[in-house]
Amino acid sequence: MTIRIVCAPARPVRWSLVTTVAAALAVVAVPAVQAQAPAPAPAAPANKPKPPPKPPAAAPKPPAAAQQPAPPQQQQQAAPTQAQMPPFVYTPWQKICATPPAQNGAPAPKQICFTGRDARTDQGIPIVDVRLVEIDGEPTKFLRIVLPFGLKVIEGTQLLVDQNQPKQMPFVTCMPMAPNLGCLTQYEATPELLTQLKKGQTMVIQAMSLQNQIVSYPLALADFAKANEGPPTDPKAYEEQQRKMQEDLQKKADELRKKLEQQQGAAAPK
Repeated sequence: MTIRIVCAPARPVRWSLVTTVAAALAVVAVPAVQAQAPAPAPAAPANKPKPPPKPPAAAPKPPAAAQQPAPPQQQQQAAPTQAQMPPFVYTPWQKICATPPAQNGAPAPKQICFTGRDARTDQGIPIVDVRLVEIDGEPTKFLRIVLPFGLKVIEGTQLLVDQNQPKQMPFVTCMPMAPNLGCLTQYEATPELLTQLKKGQTMVIQAMSLQNQIVSYPLALADFAKANEGPPTDPKAYEEQQRKMQEDLQKKADELRKKLEQQQGAAAPK
């Protein structure tokens, strides 16, 4: 991720002006000193030796600022560091297809398919949601990514697939309502990007945190092509998988909470 630092070039302009003025004053000062030199004395008698000629007056030195202007000090910003992320719990890659309900007087809606997966903490909190959006009959496809709050929206996001050239896109919007809780960024799923996703190993989405740290969200791509090219998952089966996963995560969170309470109780002074 590229971080840009913008500094106004005020000091270089000022130093250039000082140097120009000092040089002009030095040029004017030389004839002024010569004009103020005393007139030559009358010629001495022939029988007396002539005094040696006086050396010409040295030109005044230019101001020190005109000789070696000190370079301006540029404002520096600490380079961003990599944030330490907790382990995530991932859902498998799955394709879900559905047709929106028809509206009165509107053309028949087209089927929409989502091929995606999400990652959550061990307590069930959503962290990242990635969906390839394909609309039946539409040539353009999109890779929709939802990231959590607490990121620098102005910095946008970066998408990396293995060692391929990274891609950058801004955030589109932030959604404070469930189930899409977080900030949305969207990449056009060009044929080149689709090939990378289907043949790649790892996809990494990066953003910048409010603490000026690079936050990375890795997702394995091992089963992406199989899920995208295969038949869609039954919506009811998908809902059942999501419910079971949430129950398992809630059970683990309860066990962890009880363990921490026991440790705190044992460490408390009696």
